[in-house]
Amino acid sequence: MLAVDLVRRGAARFAGRTAVHVVYPREVEDALVSHPAVGQCAVVGAPDATWAEAVTAFVTLRPGAAASEAALRDHVRARLAGCKVPKKVHFVETIPYSPVGEILRRALRDPLWEGK
Repeated sequence: MLAVDLVRRGAARFAGRTAVHVVYPREVEDALVSHPAVGQCAVVGAPDATWAEAVTAFVTLRPGAAASEAALRDHVRARLAGCKVPKKVHFVETIPYSPVGEILRRALRDPLWEGK
């Protein structure tokens, strides 16, 4: 039985996907926060014409620090498989959290999916 068969039957639940690869947001977030310029980050799936979903990161930088999207993508690429490297990095002022301290991924993801 292939993973595709499991999905068709509804027997599997995935954290996120790019084509046939499972991507766990936490794994990518851990790689991003190991960069000295990154303060906080969150990773979500965004719509992609080729891969259905593309890894997308939202990043806050530490005070006084600077980093480019390319530098962060290279940093992650050195630590993880290529399919787990964010296709897009959004620099934001804050990452939304719930009252119990969990990242509100839906607040980041929903605007990306509007109209898709």
